[in-house]
Amino acid sequence: MGKTCAVAALVATLLCVTCAAGGANEVIPPEMSETSFLVDCDFDSAIPFCHYTNSKTDDADWYTTSGRLNDDEIGPVADHTTGNYTGTYLYTKTSYSESFESRLEGVTAVAPADGGCVRFWYHMYGSSIGSLKVHTERSGDLGPARWSQSGYTKVSQWYEASISIEPASEFKLVFISESGTGFRGNIAIDDISFVDGQCPVIPPEMPDPSFLVDCDFDSAIRFCHYTNSETDEADWYTISGKLNDDEIGPVADHTTGNYAGTYLYTKTSYSKSYESRLEGVTAVAPADGGCVRFWYHMYGYEIGSLKVHTETSGDLGPARWSQSGYTKVSQWYEASISIEPGSKFKLVFVSQSGTGFQGNIAIDDIIYVDGPCGERPDPFFLVDCDFDSAIPFCHYTNSETDEADWYTTSGKLNVDEIGPVADHTTGNYSGTYLYTKTSYSESFESRLEGVTAVAPAEGGCVRFWCHMYGSSIGSLKVHTEKSGDLGPARWSQSGYTKVSQWYEASISIEPASEFKLVFVSESGTGFRGNIAIDDISLAGGPCPVKPPEMPDPSFLVDCDFEGAIPYCHYTNSKTDDAEWYTTSGKLNDDEIGPVADHTTGNYTGTYLYTKTSYSESLESRLEGVTAVAPDDGGCVRFWYHMYGSSIGSLKVHTEASGDLGPARWSQSGYTKVSQWYEASISIDPGEDFKLVFVSQSRVGSVGNIAIDDIGLVSGKC
Repeated sequence: MGKTCAVAALVATLLCVTCAAGGANEVIPPEMSETSFLVDCDFDSAIPFCHYTNSKTDDADWYTTSGRLNDDEIGPVADHTTGNYTGTYLYTKTSYSESFESRLEGVTAVAPADGGCVRFWYHMYGSSIGSLKVHTERSGDLGPARWSQSGYTKVSQWYEASISIEPASEFKLVFISESGTGFRGNIAIDDISFVDGQCPVIPPEMPDPSFLVDCDFDSAIRFCHYTNSETDEADWYTISGKLNDDEIGPVADHTTGNYAGTYLYTKTSYSKSYESRLEGVTAVAPADGGCVRFWYHMYGYEIGSLKVHTETSGDLGPARWSQSGYTKVSQWYEASISIEPGSKFKLVFVSQSGTGFQGNIAIDDIIYVDGPCGERPDPFFLVDCDFDSAIPFCHYTNSETDEADWYTTSGKLNVDEIGPVADHTTGNYSGTYLYTKTSYSESFESRLEGVTAVAPAEGGCVRFWCHMYGSSIGSLKVHTEKSGDLGPARWSQSGYTKVSQWYEASISIEPASEFKLVFVSESGTGFRGNIAIDDISLAGGPCPVKPPEMPDPSFLVDCDFEGAIPYCHYTNSKTDDAEWYTTSGKLNDDEIGPVADHTTGNYTGTYLYTKTSYSESLESRLEGVTAVAPDDGGCVRFWYHMYGSSIGSLKVHTEASGDLGPARWSQSGYTKVSQWYEASISIDPGEDFKLVFVSQSRVGSVGNIAIDDIGLVSGKC
């Protein structure tokens, strides 16, 4: 009996080691090496932490638990060892208010001569997952992480990881969890083990870009790898089903098409515009590049803009895709951007809300696929507008850098015949068109801006209709902006048209070129100068080539002073002493001036006259606009009335390049009879000329000079 006890004591002694953790003698099972004994732990034994302890220098602890960690699918549903509710594992807690560091420290062990491999299993699934790092501390030096994982894994399951230990080296395992901010970020570990020999060499894997990019916003981690920026003004929110009571926002998500699915949207405000940034994480495109596709919903009167950037090394860079204003129909639309081969990229969605409650922007179903994208946005949809739909401005907006706006209206613009009586599309009061306002005191610039489109491969032709009729019409110019550069006008019209009607105009767009239409109206000074546009459209192929038309000289010269634009193309000079005035019927009570105009011969007709003064002589200049005489020359005819004791003189000049030149015709003193007389001057073939009528009154009250019925005909007088 004594001999048996002595042998047992000897065996026990041989199997004892002094443990670094606490100095107590522990028995190592015969089937385990000393290193395995110190490292291995499934957290299921009577000593659940084995040789591991919570650090005393961190912020929070690791805890043991069994079975399901959370009520949802975020954390483990069981430990890794047993796969059921009986097994135990370690996890870290989280907080909404702050991030915690939790350190789990092992004890110092020595790897065998052929080195070793530490294996463990981890679970990291949740929207606010932080990071897990594993270090091998030596002589109190923690050293760099030997393994790390940031952010959540692709699936809510246990994953295996391993690190190699150098031959015969001392090491102490330290697991460091850095929690995210939020309650959906518990990190768990289980089944730490040590085996002899180095771990198998596995080439480092690049994170799957699809895993980092893809999101349908329907999973337990609603935002996937996306987060709201901390430097913007407002957030993106999740919602299911119908966004608004009316038909403005989505009625369901894009993924499921029913109330069960979830999508993201931005809020709006009547008082100001908000920027909302949604940021992804950095991913790397494969060698053949990639394509990011997503679906967006932008329908509503106050829709702002949505831009997608690919941030690189902290540089947001220009937008890779953008949409301003509402879409054609209240539905989900697909968009895409190509990613360069092998490039690092971080998606950033930037929503700029409009001002008003009918402008929510929504996105759904972001996905990544290998290879470049194909189709571009439909340029016809981006350009075409008849201003009659529920979204009257289509993709056009008033500029924020000009002086006045374009407005929508229907039917007759003015009580007289100056502006349109109906839109061009319908020709009746139900149709809508755009117009600019005018002022007596100043000239306004009004800019209407489209969005960037890409012309078809065969080029394109933009057609539109304009209405410019009125005595104080200014000018309308159309530009095609590229990369922020407005460039020269591609089309322009100055002054009023021959008839009060809609006129068609067009500009050609270069094949496959980017362009943004900008309509610039410069109003004249006066209330009879509204400019209107309607029916903008794009067609494939260049516009038909038309030889440039010279303005009709008769249109520029002729005037009977009767129409809605009584002065026609003539204006009073700003450098003389007095003006020419319109009147009808008898000018004076006596027989000195005209008793009627020349055109009609009765009180309904209108003519021009100059006033007189007892105290001084007045010069009154009436200036036309520059015209070009026909190839066979021209003859300007007009009628004048000069009868009265203090009649001065009337001269007619043809100004060229700012030089008035000598009078081409003149009359001094009164005529033989109080009646209208005809006069004429010849214009040389192809000559540029601008008519200037100069009246010089004498001192007295019976010297009014009048003119009427100016006209141009081809050929010499």
